[in-house]
Amino acid sequence: MNCGIYKITNLTNSKIYIGSSRNLSDRRINHFALLRHNKHPNGKLQNSFNKYSEAAFEFKIILVCEEFELERYENYLIDKLQPELNIEKSAKRRAGDYKPTKETIEKMAASKRGKPSPKRGCKLKQEQIDILRAVNVGNQNASTERNIHLITPDGIHINGTIKNMSKFCREYGIVSNGSFLGFINGRKNSYKGRRIIV
Repeated sequence: MNCGIYKITNLTNSKIYIGSSRNLSDRRINHFALLRHNKHPNGKLQNSFNKYSEAAFEFKIILVCEEFELERYENYLIDKLQPELNIEKSAKRRAGDYKPTKETIEKMAASKRGKPSPKRGCKLKQEQIDILRAVNVGNQNASTERNIHLITPDGIHINGTIKNMSKFCREYGIVSNGSFLGFINGRKNSYKGRRIIV
């Protein structure tokens, strides 16, 4: 539960900074360490910190999500809230920033195997529900029909219209995640041996 979107607020003038991180607690520590030493790469945030002091700033987690959702939610919140202390007006990520080795992926999978999801039983705050609803209302991945023609690793051709992405993924034993959606949307050439046929 440590991956998500956060907000840094100058409580004196209500100006904000929106960011995201795979590790929110580390990100908070890093932000304030750089600000205290006058070495933060964001000049707007640093100047505001220097003028009003650390006591005027609040770090608040506003949404916890999966790593592949970070860019979409961060972009939505930057667009909606228009944070005055952000230099970039869109999230820049992450596709090429970090690619874990197969060994690392196997270790991560093994560490989670047999354990319940940390999100199970957690109740979202209304603010988080509103953000998720607003982002997903226009989410083409959830709502748009797609005509596809793909071939599986076994040589089976799948040709037709996807009306319900979740149902399609269940029927074909596919984990619906950012990588698969990127494949369906044409941003990836293949997904676990599956290929789109033009």
